[in-house]
Amino acid sequence: MLPVPEISEEEKEDVYRYIRTHNLTEALEAVLSGLVVTRPPNSIEYIEGNLADLKNLPYNQIKWDMLIPEELRPKQRIAVPNVWDMVFANNQRNSTDDKDVPPELYDRACKHYNQRILRLTFSAVKSFIEITRRLEEEEKRKMLLARNYNHARMCTATFRNWKTWTKDRVGRTKDATERMREVFSNYVQQVIFDSWYSSAVDAKKTREYFQRLESGDKAQQQGGTNRDEDVAGVEDLHAEGEDRVSRLPVEVAAHIFTSLSLQDMAQCALVCRSWKVIIQSSPLWNKVDLSPFGPSLSDKKLINVLTIGRPFVVHLNLQGCNCLSSDGFGFIAQCRNLQDVNFSFTNVTDEAIEDIGFSSGSQMLYLNIANSKISDKALRSISSFMPHLQYLNVGYCPLVTDKGLYHLSKGRLSTQFRHLDLSATLNISAAAYKYVGSSFVNLRSFYCNNNRNIDNQALQLVVKGCRKLRSVSLRMCPALSDESLVQLSTLSFLTWLRLEENSRVSDKTLSAIGDRCSSIRHLYVTDCARITEISMRSFALHRSLVVINLADCIRISDTAVRALVEGASGPIVRELNLTNCIRVTDASILRISQRCTSLRYLSLCHLELLTEASMDFISHIKTLHSLDVTGCNVQDGGLHNLSGCSHRLSQLVLVANTQLSDLGVQKLVSSVPNIESINLSFCVSLSDGAFKNIAYSCRRLTVLGLAGCTLVGDMTLQYISGACPFLTQLDVSGIVDLTDKSLKFIRKGCKRLRVLIMLYCRNMTKGTVSKLKQWIEVVEWSSNIPPPSFKLHLNSVANLVPIPQLPSQPHPHPNNTSHNNPPQLTMTKPVK
Repeated sequence: MLPVPEISEEEKEDVYRYIRTHNLTEALEAVLSGLVVTRPPNSIEYIEGNLADLKNLPYNQIKWDMLIPEELRPKQRIAVPNVWDMVFANNQRNSTDDKDVPPELYDRACKHYNQRILRLTFSAVKSFIEITRRLEEEEKRKMLLARNYNHARMCTATFRNWKTWTKDRVGRTKDATERMREVFSNYVQQVIFDSWYSSAVDAKKTREYFQRLESGDKAQQQGGTNRDEDVAGVEDLHAEGEDRVSRLPVEVAAHIFTSLSLQDMAQCALVCRSWKVIIQSSPLWNKVDLSPFGPSLSDKKLINVLTIGRPFVVHLNLQGCNCLSSDGFGFIAQCRNLQDVNFSFTNVTDEAIEDIGFSSGSQMLYLNIANSKISDKALRSISSFMPHLQYLNVGYCPLVTDKGLYHLSKGRLSTQFRHLDLSATLNISAAAYKYVGSSFVNLRSFYCNNNRNIDNQALQLVVKGCRKLRSVSLRMCPALSDESLVQLSTLSFLTWLRLEENSRVSDKTLSAIGDRCSSIRHLYVTDCARITEISMRSFALHRSLVVINLADCIRISDTAVRALVEGASGPIVRELNLTNCIRVTDASILRISQRCTSLRYLSLCHLELLTEASMDFISHIKTLHSLDVTGCNVQDGGLHNLSGCSHRLSQLVLVANTQLSDLGVQKLVSSVPNIESINLSFCVSLSDGAFKNIAYSCRRLTVLGLAGCTLVGDMTLQYISGACPFLTQLDVSGIVDLTDKSLKFIRKGCKRLRVLIMLYCRNMTKGTVSKLKQWIEVVEWSSNIPPPSFKLHLNSVANLVPIPQLPSQPHPHPNNTSHNNPPQLTMTKPVK
């Protein structure tokens, strides 16, 4: 290759322009690339032929690999010398200017350098991270080993300490247990011995007493015994020489006196000055109950009583005190802190209500003015002066009209008003009940018993407005039918319902209530003849039903009872009344005994299909407290079977079971020493021997009924008066053999007797009975001949003594009741 002569810069520019203009660089690169890859045998012909083909192509269509076959085409561009390098090779080697270097080489060099730097950096970072991770893992492993080692040491030390403490504790526990066992054994032995000794002495005295009664020398011995006891008491009193009650703190002594009645406290205030100070303290005057005095309470006595505790009186009960006048009621207005007042069965006037409301109306919460002569003016005063009133009873007030109810609804009564009783308000029309529904939207209890004016439209207005009602009583409302009673099912909070003595109530009403009112707890549908098992099935899924009263529902059968007790409420039912459900048989009693594990009160009066097997089933109810089997033809075998549940039984009614004998009663009472009430009226086969066993075994007896037991004489009352000191109510009606001698025994032995019924006792004199009235509060006596219908019109003790109520009461306050709201758990009814 010949050396290129030296040329100037201008000539170089002309040469370069010529090469670019004729596409020599791209054509030469394409030919050389094809020549290097294909390597033809005659290279000159290959170059000439390809240059001839490329000379006519435009510059932008010539590619460096277009002359290379597809199968031999390389992936990277072949570096071949261009025309400029071949022409000016010597000048480029001698020149230091690199501006003619192609830019592709610079890009490849930069990319190669950057990639290398990136690989080095990534490798260094990766190595650093791996080394750091290995160091951290090693540190964690060492920390875990150290922690486990420390935990093991701590556990070992703790276990050693616990083992030492346990050995010491076990030793002390064994010593203490041995000592406690020794002390308990000695105490039990002492208690057993004392109980045995007391029982032996009591039995000996009782046996000697009955022997003296039979021998006829009771009076003399009784006088000597009482005299000995009195002397012993006086000696003990003199031995003491001090008053223990006065030495107690005032709060403790006042709590003791709270158990006494007002009359007893008045007598205790006369004992000494310290007792008088204690009795005049404020806690004893929060509740003043003067209802036991009844008609004997005069204005002077009332003023004397309230003068002592006038600033402290909060609850005042004057029920039945109908001899009070305006002077007495005017003095009540001076009690500024009254919150609970009961004026039922009194002569309270509108002016007295206005004065009391003006003086203490802002604190008044409960007001009972049932069976009084108040009028619309009194209701207007109540609505104006008693804004916080919660309970109002105006039942059996004949002077109350629509205008009074209007004043009550438009007054200042707050949203806390909860209870309204409009029973037997016959001058209030059906249209006036719209005031109740529109004004008392927060009403919880609505009672409208014995009211012929309330009709379907009136009840619908009340239910539509009072959506929070929980207790509804509609007893003896003949104008109501299923049309309005079905609306009660829309009350989602309804828990207490009473629909009694309404022949228009059918299964439609109760089925709707059972399907919608899932929270109902008390259900009373007495004397609703159209009720059948269809409606009872709707209550099968209820989980809160506690009280069920189906008395006189003659269509109720075993199917209905089974649907109730086998439902979700069966184990929690506490009261069940099936009186006069004549289709009920032993099958229902069997399911009741199996399912009703919480049953406490059961009434099965006049169920003639029951047999002795039912008494055996009842004996398996371990929670039963009260049982009424009046007119069920119970025999001695049934009483023997019934003794199985006698450990809890406290009240038993066996009226008109004529086949009972002394032997059956003896078997029963020997297993019920804690029974408190027995009614054996019209058990005509019983004699003095049966009541002798009752007196000997049932020392805690408080109520006894033996009306119509014609074989009983004075000897029975001798037994009862001598062995039953806690007796409070006694019925001996129709026993014609009783004489004045029996009354003397009652006077000496029954110190706590409060009610004595002696109808048709011909052998008693009026003078002896009059003397007895000075010591007994209620004495009913007549010397007429017993009429043939005496059994049908029996007013027995069972109807006079209410059975204790369950904890969930529909009444807001226990003292605010009248005769239109009797005790809700009345288990017995007059004998039919």
